[in-house]
Amino acid sequence: MNASKLRRQSKRILRAAKYERLAYLRSLPIQQDTVFYESFAGNGVLCNPEAIFRYLLDHPDFKHLRHVWAIKDPQAIRRFKAEFRDHPRVRFVSCDGSSYWRALSTSRVLFNNATFPPAFGKRESQLYVNTWHGTPLKRMGFDIPDGAVESANTLRNFLMADYLLA
Repeated sequence: MNASKLRRQSKRILRAAKYERLAYLRSLPIQQDTVFYESFAGNGVLCNPEAIFRYLLDHPDFKHLRHVWAIKDPQAIRRFKAEFRDHPRVRFVSCDGSSYWRALSTSRVLFNNATFPPAFGKRESQLYVNTWHGTPLKRMGFDIPDGAVESANTLRNFLMADYLLA
């Protein structure tokens, strides 16, 4: 087998393993008291998901909830850890890691102000609230070159969302 063919085969095997892992995680029980947040593809604790998180964290009626933030930016992770070190019900996961996919697959409530990755599929017992960050008055979606291709995941996310807040 030549090197090019071997690389293609290796990529296929790795992709298959990833999707097998995601299928397994989607079979785990939903964590009823867990809320998952992601803002701007993990750039930090920001925007509408942040406001909702802070409200739920401080409100006495929601003291039973556990909160998971998806963060990819190392500086945002440091700030997050410093600010919430005394909150045992708050943790973060690194975007696209195993912990990220486990939390995304098993949290009861999901908040995002943009989109989850294309591999994400909302489970029937999950509640997905998309708090879209922008305004539809700008040039986006089908208005931009290759808009249909670029908009596919956004449309998928909007169709999966139980609530779309703007």
